[in-house]
Order: sequence, then structure tokens, then C-alpha cells
Amino acid sequence: MPQNPANYSFTVLGAMGQPQQNATAQFYFFGNGNYNVTLVNRRVNATSAPNYSAYLGTVGQSRLYRISRVLLYNSSNYAYTAFNATGAQFNYTLMIIFSGTQIEGALIMTDALYSSNLFKLVWLCNQYQCPYSNSSARISPVFINNDTRIYRIVYS
Repeated sequence: MPQNPANYSFTVLGAMGQPQQNATAQFYFFGNGNYNVTLVNRRVNATSAPNYSAYLGTVGQSRLYRISRVLLYNSSNYAYTAFNATGAQFNYTLMIIFSGTQIEGALIMTDALYSSNLFKLVWLCNQYQCPYSNSSARISPVFINNDTRIYRIVYS
């Protein structure tokens, strides 16, 4: 049990409306009644790699604050990519869950939850890698499917 469970919290977000775009960026909007989140996908040109950043605000306020990280999680193959923001004002992570090109959900979480080994085991371990970090143990996936996960634990 964590010493301070509030440090390990998250909020589920729903999509709000259609994405918008201009010449260099595409904007996605999420919210839950208390928070507004804007995800920005910036591209310099059609062949450049995407660069995601996210901004958090509260309902009724027009000011948005940059959050630390955007995590894109592909639920069809358990692959993920994290984009770290420079100059972030909030130490949160926006996790976008998608399959193919369809966004299935989004949530915003505290840094303690994102950095926890429980989060890494449940969400980030896939058939090829497991970012679990512990000074006394190393975990590698043996078998993973939609309802079963088997890991090999090697103690140092």
C-alpha cells in the first residue's frame, strides 16, 4: 500500500468534439467536467515525425498549463511511445489509448502513478519488453495475451 495514495491518482477523460487542425498542428480535446485537456500534434511538414504535447486547464478558466508527458498507448499491440515536454508546469502524464487510428480513451495521471512499477506491469509490459525497475529484481515477459500475463522474475 502506498504511503500517500493521493500521489497515485488518475482521472478518466472523455473525448470532446472533432479534432481541429491548422497548417502545422492537429488539436484533440478531452475533458471530464472538471478538467479540459488539449493534445497538440505538431508537424513541421508532411514527412516529419509527430511531436505531441498536452495542456491542462480547469472548467471555466481559459488558461492552460503544459503537462510533463504524453503517452500514446496502442491497445492492439501493447506498444507505447512517450513524449516529454520541456517547460512543463504540471508533473502529470496524459495517456491516450488507441487502436490503429481510433482513440479509445484518455486519462491523466500523477507522476507517482506513471513512475510506479504497478503501472509499468499493468500497462507498459508487452511481449517484447517490460520497463519494470527494481534494484533487486528484473522482469521479462514470457507470455502475454488479452487476459493472461506470465513474467519471469530474476533476483539479483
